[in-house]
Amino acid sequence: MAVAIKKDYDAKLDTKRRLTIRNARTEFYHVTEYEDGTIKMEPRVLVSPNMLEQIDVAVKRHKAGHKGTKIDWSKLPEV
Repeated sequence: MAVAIKKDYDAKLDTKRRLTIRNARTEFYHVTEYEDGTIKMEPRVLVSPNMLEQIDVAVKRHKAGHKGTKIDWSKLPEV
């Protein structure tokens, strides 16, 4: 199944060999370069170290048996 093209434009590297992405939605990208010259860029969202610490603490509490109450999903609106 073919994916529709949302944007299609030509770009030129600046004098420092940089390329500007017009109207970029994210600040960070993972770039994969292929031998045939194709370049694939995937947006990335970075997680703060503080968030990782909170996740570690939550996992340790869960493994120790400190579990919260179950969420009643029926009270939440449909998405």
